[in-house]
Amino acid sequence: MSFVIWNFALWKFVARRSIAGFRLALVLSMAIAALMAAEPSVAAPVWPRTWLPLASAPMRVRLVRGAYRDCAPQCDEWISVEGTIGAESLALLRRALDATKKRKLPILIHSAGGRADIAMSMGRLIRARGLDVVVARTEFEPAASEPRGWAMSNSAICASGCSMVLAGGVRRFVAPESWTGVHEGVVPAQTVVQTIRYYRTRTFVRGNRIVGREKVFVGEKHVSRRFGRSAPTARSYAQLAAFFIEMGMTKQLYELLHTAPSQSMRWLTPDELLATRLATENRSAETIVHTPRAPAEPPAAALPAATPTEVVIKAAEPAPGTLSAPPPLPSFLRSTSARLHCAFCSGAGRKGGGDAPPPH
Repeated sequence: MSFVIWNFALWKFVARRSIAGFRLALVLSMAIAALMAAEPSVAAPVWPRTWLPLASAPMRVRLVRGAYRDCAPQCDEWISVEGTIGAESLALLRRALDATKKRKLPILIHSAGGRADIAMSMGRLIRARGLDVVVARTEFEPAASEPRGWAMSNSAICASGCSMVLAGGVRRFVAPESWTGVHEGVVPAQTVVQTIRYYRTRTFVRGNRIVGREKVFVGEKHVSRRFGRSAPTARSYAQLAAFFIEMGMTKQLYELLHTAPSQSMRWLTPDELLATRLATENRSAETIVHTPRAPAEPPAAALPAATPTEVVIKAAEPAPGTLSAPPPLPSFLRSTSARLHCAFCSGAGRKGGGDAPPPH
């Protein structure tokens, strides 16, 4: 747009000038075009389509144990939640939480969204259990006897209705290399099938009095109606705003939600995630579920047995002015009396005096 404005002003200036001015305007126009092309452009965020199939597949909830080599034999565990939030997602999550036997394991979620009502119910369940939520995907170890894998924050997605599951965490961790987005709600296109049944009523009369009626089934037919995509009602948005406030989010999150139409996405920056409280910390999943175990310390080496030269025998001090014989040696040292004697003799037979070092 700026290139067009510059060219318009330039050609207007030289419109009534000479041929030389026309040539000058042509040269300047080409130079301006080259400068505009050389200006760096700011690239818009690109949807991480690498891991989109996993985030859009039917939801799968699994209890996973870490496969890191430096954590054996007690590697950390987590609950992997991946895929579209559908009608069965709440039951799958509840079943997995019940299987943990009240252990507070973190939830690693990787989802492109889904049904808002189910997502809010999942968020409330997570908050009631006092669990943390991390935006991350799980890479599973192939051919493992039990679900084992590694947590991956890179290119993990938590978009649309997934933000409501994330909001349910007591602590909410989102790494800078993952993607968290919100947008306006939408009621997806759906087909509603209505069944119409036909009955015939028989009335039994005795005299002038009705004594009974009987309803007899005649037949039925199915009528399908197709509804296109539509915007949620004001009541639905009010319920969503109340949910975010209940989970401790700020009003700014609800406002950012309306900045993107339903067919697009508003990817939140790390600062926006913290400001809206949708994330309590910009932290990767690898630092949460991977706790390297310190190598066991080797047992303390046994102290070497004391040699006779290291044994100190303290004799009773004689009374002043009297002499007393040294006390008898213990029985276990009598065989080494010669070495002990040499240890106690001070420089006997050594020229120059001084204490002789104990024999070794």
